[in-house]
Amino acid sequence: MDDCLVITVEGVRSPERMHAVQERLVLNYGTQCGFCSPGFVMSMYALLRNNPEPTKTQIDMAIKGNLCRCAGYRPIVESFYTLSKEFKCCQGNGNVCPCKSVDTGTQQGLIEWTQMMPYDP
Repeated sequence: MDDCLVITVEGVRSPERMHAVQERLVLNYGTQCGFCSPGFVMSMYALLRNNPEPTKTQIDMAIKGNLCRCAGYRPIVESFYTLSKEFKCCQGNGNVCPCKSVDTGTQQGLIEWTQMMPYDP
């Protein structure tokens, strides 16, 4: 490992708070047993380091090799989609909120994303 940079799931957070990937995964109930969480976090972290504003398709491709046995993929994928450039709700950049129904204005996801800290690449 000489001359290589190794970053672990414990090393992506700052001393003050979790990284945005970790925070979103936790707040959206994307972990249960925790077995798959490090792989998902590191896959998303690597994608964001190389592409700060990924598309949903790029997110899907980045995490496709990770398998979850218990929490289910919906909360995991929803939490990571909030980091995509198509998701504007919690970023405060648009009038269209993909986590709300256009017809009723009711929340579609598992949590209210506007309560989260904005992601700043």
